[in-house]
Amino acid sequence: MTLTASCAGADAARYKIKTGEAEFPYLAARADAYAHTVNGRRAGRPGTHLLAA
Repeated sequence: MTLTASCAGADAARYKIKTGEAEFPYLAARADAYAHTVNGRRAGRPGTHLLAA
């Protein structure tokens, strides 16, 4: 797993806790690190409806 994927997994885990999808403490899984993104953002986040410049 790359450093970029590890950071993406940590970000996904933090977002799941923040939105109430998971309870703290939540350990990021491999699926969190490789979640589908749109323009570098997970689907549903602000800015995902915009096309990359």
